Amino acid sequence: MTINITVYNFWDLKKAANQKPLVDPIHPEDHLCRYPKELGEGYFRWICLREGITIQILETYLLQ
Repeated sequence: MTINITVYNFWDLKKAANQKPLVDPIHPEDHLCRYPKELGEGYFRWICLREGITIQILETYLLQ
């Protein structure tokens, strides 16, 4: 059975998991949030370089 969701549904599900991002104590501008197991495996990471410039890294393996 295939389940189709939109990107908006995906982010709503992720927010509903109510996970707080992990902050690197050495580099407080570096944040990491793991995906809930219900959605798959992986993480979303963002690094604030300066105001208005952010690097976002997304590595996920979504359930099929």
